[in-house]
Amino acid sequence: MKEVIIYFKVLEVSIEVFIAMAEVRVLKTVVKARVLEAVAEVHIMIHLLVKTARNFTQKSNRFCCWPNRGW
Repeated sequence: MKEVIIYFKVLEVSIEVFIAMAEVRVLKTVVKARVLEAVAEVHIMIHLLVKTARNFTQKSNRFCCWPNRGW
């Protein structure tokens, strides 16, 4: 009888460990998705900053001292 109780306790602990491992996998997936989302947002922000800087440079070059530049 004791062996049966011990077996079920081990089985119960094994199930809890399995559930915990599954939860860790889900959390890892969620964290990975959030990190990728954050990286994508930073990537977009960098592209927008570069594009804005290029537009500003192009507009400021229009009024340079060379003749007929941007007129």
